[in-house]
Amino acid sequence: MKVFFLLSTILFSFTSNAQLNTYSGNVGFVMNPGFLGPNYSVSNVQFTGHPQAVGSFISDSSSLGLSKGVILTTGLIYSDDGPQGPNDDSGAAIDNGYNGTPLIPNSYNASILEFDIWSFVDTIEFRYVFGSDEYPEYVGSQFNDQFRIFIEGPGISGLQNLSYLPSNVYAGINTINVGMNSSLFVYNGDGTNAPYNQDDYYIQYDGFTVPLTAKVAVQTGQTYHITIVVTDVGDAIYDSGVFLEQCEDCNYNASVQSWSTSKISCFPNPSDGEVSIEFPELLSSAELRVINYLGEEIKRVQLVSGVTKLSIDDLPSGSYILEMTTESAVWTGKLTVN
Repeated sequence: MKVFFLLSTILFSFTSNAQLNTYSGNVGFVMNPGFLGPNYSVSNVQFTGHPQAVGSFISDSSSLGLSKGVILTTGLIYSDDGPQGPNDDSGAAIDNGYNGTPLIPNSYNASILEFDIWSFVDTIEFRYVFGSDEYPEYVGSQFNDQFRIFIEGPGISGLQNLSYLPSNVYAGINTINVGMNSSLFVYNGDGTNAPYNQDDYYIQYDGFTVPLTAKVAVQTGQTYHITIVVTDVGDAIYDSGVFLEQCEDCNYNASVQSWSTSKISCFPNPSDGEVSIEFPELLSSAELRVINYLGEEIKRVQLVSGVTKLSIDDLPSGSYILEMTTESAVWTGKLTVN
């Protein structure tokens, strides 16, 4: 089943086990345009899978490593066998009855989250954690629960997998564990041993990754499509999940394609009334476009050599792309309207 989310203030089921709280309901409300920070705009959120296999989470000082965001599971997020702590079940497992996906062979109970992302900058990046109750018993077996993060869009050939590790292997049970890529792995007990089975600080999954970063170079001012998949592999039990970080104030290491490489300047910036665009070496005609986070052109003006005044007092507060085009080049910069 594919669900298209509308912006809404309604949230449904809620599970609280002290440290990791999960909420099922309208993920489209949580994944608002600023979900991944000020450099991006998220839209067109949709989910395929069991309706209770997706939701939001708030992690208050738990072992997870992320504070809030969206969770996808191969089980259910609100049940006794859900991801909440403590880790007091050696085989937390729910077959939620949903099919696998052609994206991952021999898969079951697939949860698939898709969304569009428009980028103000030349890099898209965000953090996530993958966890599973297949750890540690089924490491190296056919029960190799997996996830993928795919991106497609301008300048990218087909589907590019962002969940590959630096060693160029996919992330999953058999590739991140105590024996392989161990620096990326967090042991979380086996469901029977203390302190993991007594303290809500420890989530239910027997193991999970440290926060990992999906990162890719993109074209500024373009829209890309993200697909995140988590699925059981080999059978439909022992649950796994992916936590996607919500980071509304994150800037990461993405860099705006700055006008500083030339002698172009925009001041004052931020501003709430009028800005000056200065291009002292302009030798031919140039055009300036102001573009909002939806990719819509808001203003278009002709630039002159020296200083051009641009009125912005009619623009809503937020971030905008300034795109200047001459006969020989295109420059982009970022404008913040207070």
